[in-house]
Amino acid sequence: MNVSTKRQQMARPLSNVEAAMPQHMSPMSCDESIAAERRTFLRGLTAAVGTVCGVSAYGGVGEALGQKARPLPGQTGLIFASNHVSGSDIRLEWAGANLLPRTSHTAIWTARYIHQLGYYAVTWHTSNDGSWHASLYEFGAHPYPTTGSVDSTGQSTGGLGSSGETQYYEIAGLGASDFIASPGPGETFPVVKDVWVRQARTCKVVNGDTLRHRFWPDLSRPAKFIQQDVRLADYQADAAKAVSPTFVFGCSPWTASGNVNGETPSGTFRAIKLFDAALPIADIVSESSSGSDLAVTSSGRTSVWYINENPTPKDISDKSGASHSPRWANANRPRLFRAA
Repeated sequence: MNVSTKRQQMARPLSNVEAAMPQHMSPMSCDESIAAERRTFLRGLTAAVGTVCGVSAYGGVGEALGQKARPLPGQTGLIFASNHVSGSDIRLEWAGANLLPRTSHTAIWTARYIHQLGYYAVTWHTSNDGSWHASLYEFGAHPYPTTGSVDSTGQSTGGLGSSGETQYYEIAGLGASDFIASPGPGETFPVVKDVWVRQARTCKVVNGDTLRHRFWPDLSRPAKFIQQDVRLADYQADAAKAVSPTFVFGCSPWTASGNVNGETPSGTFRAIKLFDAALPIADIVSESSSGSDLAVTSSGRTSVWYINENPTPKDISDKSGASHSPRWANANRPRLFRAA
């Protein structure tokens, strides 16, 4: 049984998720800067495509605004193989003194996903012992194979397994869950392939007793995200049991078989940027599009953990000056992408 199927079967309601969140969030659901960006975006979208209508509009948005995330000539990135290809077990690991803080962080990346059947994996906080623990310590953000059906907690109810041809973005883990929406349920986000997109995830403690997780599938729409909360005390109990805690960019560590993996990123990735604080969304957008190996916002400069705008298979070192370079998990490497 695929471990992601285990996640779905073991899913349970979280002990302290937010109350129902409407699908179309009002400006009062976030700070004023987010609301203003959302209104500006919608005006521009209406002019460009004439209507906003669910999945088809989201796909059109990806195609139109993906141009802004497209790399400039000469810029580089990492091409991760698809599921079950020889040599596909590829991942970067930040561990020990380089571990990105689990409860206070921002991770940003630029991606162009390639179609594959079944599961994807991109970012994880997880134990690094080759096992899935169904723990609140585990926090992932990536595409998930599903029909898009969802319950009131945001949990997917239409998982398609390893043969699924369609994927939606999810917050994964948090106690064996596959959340493709905020509670309510909120809006879902189908994956558009072969389009450049900037993405981000954050985690922070709120009100002293809640751990808040957010995932932005497309930073060109900064008011659109998946949010899931857990009780801080429950998280802390699971975190105390984590084995070799690691932040991973790439394949899930527990789905490897030899040099092959069944949960891969399947696509091209670049502009990887990590911070040890949950940045404001306006600063996340600025950092994601800066094109710089140095943090460009005040909050970013005080919390930068790692930046490599143009990673290559031979150079994944930290360019930010923070000295938190990752390691490769094994001898497998992605292929080099260079924009023409």
